[in-house]
Amino acid sequence: FGAPKPGAYLGDYGSPLRDQALMISLLADAKIHDKPVIGMARTLRDQLLSRQYLSTQERNALFLAALALQRPDDNPWQASLRIGEELLELVQSGAYQISLEIDQLSAGITLENRSDTPLISDLLLSGYPNQPPKPVSQGISVARSHYSRDGKPIDLKQIETGELVLVHLQLDAEQRIPDALLVELLPAGLELENQNLKHAIQLDQIKIDNKPVSELMQQSQIVHREYRDDRFVAALDLRKGQSSHLFYLARAVTPGHYQVPPTLVEDMYRPELRAIGESGGLLEVVDAP
Repeated sequence: FGAPKPGAYLGDYGSPLRDQALMISLLADAKIHDKPVIGMARTLRDQLLSRQYLSTQERNALFLAALALQRPDDNPWQASLRIGEELLELVQSGAYQISLEIDQLSAGITLENRSDTPLISDLLLSGYPNQPPKPVSQGISVARSHYSRDGKPIDLKQIETGELVLVHLQLDAEQRIPDALLVELLPAGLELENQNLKHAIQLDQIKIDNKPVSELMQQSQIVHREYRDDRFVAALDLRKGQSSHLFYLARAVTPGHYQVPPTLVEDMYRPELRAIGESGGLLEVVDAP
């Protein structure tokens, strides 16, 4: 059948990157540790450099490929690793790992292969941003608004303990996305009203512009919803040209000042299709009089 066209999605949850990684894993497991596997690893590296986001399928395949490539064989390898002014002479089989601090990274790193065996090196950086993520709209857009229990728009900057907040999320897609995942992290001062509980306040009891919330959600293809301790999660089938609407209730429980995280929506198997909403700024929860 041949390879699919670039950007085409066959609904098989896969991608060229995932398939390349799985082939490397299979060949390495079959003990074919020669030029074809190394060449495929270089191709995989080039594919990774062109990607900013990865799906769960791709991450799993990359993990399997990495495990297969770092299995030791009978031929030890040698290399010189220079970190700033420090020089390390490495002689061993299998993978070698080292953790570096920011000062060592700033001093510069040089790796020189001193054996005939090709070496594959990888540098993983981890950290936390100082600022909230900027809004993103890549094939999907998301907007969030807040209402009181009686359906009137409210400003989320300050609310009282015990107060209910109705959150409205509107999603629009430029193409059909059958496997969209929405993750709405809650500020620490709020707690979800679980709609699956018998005595929970139901969304049908709330109206916006004289329309029940359930009526506004009728056209939305909601596959699954979860009410977790710290987030609201939903899986949807987004249709081109058709807005999807989601609502959930949250209650203010703990006084304090909190950052309101942005909404995240992404295609679970094409993560380059995604949206990050506007950050909600700071929320203050005060004690009710």
